[in-house]
Parts: sequence; structure tokens; C-alpha cells
Amino acid sequence: MTKQKHRPERTCVSCRRSADQDQLVRYVATPTGQVVVDYQHKLPGRGTYTCFDHSCITRAVQRRAFARSLKNAQVDVNIDTLIEGLRDQIRLRILNLIGMARKAGLVASGSQLVLSSLKKPGELSFVVLSCDITQGVGDKVRQQAARACIPLIECFDKATLGHALGLSERSVLALKESPLAQTLNHELQRYRDVMGEF
Repeated sequence: MTKQKHRPERTCVSCRRSADQDQLVRYVATPTGQVVVDYQHKLPGRGTYTCFDHSCITRAVQRRAFARSLKNAQVDVNIDTLIEGLRDQIRLRILNLIGMARKAGLVASGSQLVLSSLKKPGELSFVVLSCDITQGVGDKVRQQAARACIPLIECFDKATLGHALGLSERSVLALKESPLAQTLNHELQRYRDVMGEF
């Protein structure tokens, strides 16, 4: 019987919830004293953590929790910069995962292909709809996804989704059930928790 690997836990400096460190956002202070997001948990130096939650990050800044946790009273913490940095890093992760899913043959893209896939949804995990999809096509996809009981997430624009796929503009894509799709869905939920909406 193999021994289960110990996964280190950390505590959110705002709400004091303990969790696997991979489930929390890590921050470090740069040599100039600016607090930055360390999304990949790779930057050197003393780290501190919050939940993937806009309110937790905001409270941590308001209560000067970063300065106490990093043991540096001079740290420069700007809530807008922190949220923007976290948003950009999660967004990059999401778009990279979409590209990986395409290369692995796990993505159906384009309204016709997605609508066809939704008629036999057994292998589908969820559907991503662009924010600027035309109303008629969007309504068709929403209705078909609802009938098939497939979760639907609306985020990004057609150009962004298309770029992630290495293709022209794409207004809709469907992810086949897979561990990669689960990871992507997890990152999308993180994005929503930080930004409040997609």
C-alpha cells in the first residue's frame, strides 16, 4: 500500500480558513516592497495567502494583513493592482488550458459543431459561450445546453476564444469530459470568484 503524499496547508490571512496551499492565492513582496501575486507558487521569498475570493483579498488589504504576515510594515499593497494581476494570471491559465484541450482533441468549436454535439451530450463536460455571440445563435446554444443538462459558462469575446484555439474568431466551444476539462472548469470558477462575474 502506497503512502499518501502530505500536501502542505496554509491559512488565508483574511478569513483564517486553512486549506491545501494549491487552493489559495500566494503573494510575495518584491525587493522594492510591492506585493505581487505568485499564481504558480514559484517566486522566492516569504509568502502569504488568501482565498480565491474578492472580499477576502479586499479585507486583507484593508486590515494590513499582508504587512503583518510578510513581516514588512513598508510593503506597498494596492487592491486594484492585486486583483488585476490575479485576474490576468487566471485568464492566461484558462486560455492556455483551452489551447491544450484543442491539441488533445477535446474541443468542439463553432456553433454548428457544438449544437450537433449537444444532441448527443454523453461525453460533454461543459460549454463556453462568448460574451459577444449573436443573440439568435446564443439563444439556440443556451436552449440546447439546458435541454441536455450541460453546464454553460459565458466569458471572453470571440476573438479571445478564437486566439486560444489557434483559429479565427469562435463564439462557442464545448469541452469533452476529461481531467483537463475539470481543471479548466475549476480555473473558470476561480476567475468568477475573484472577478465576481465572467
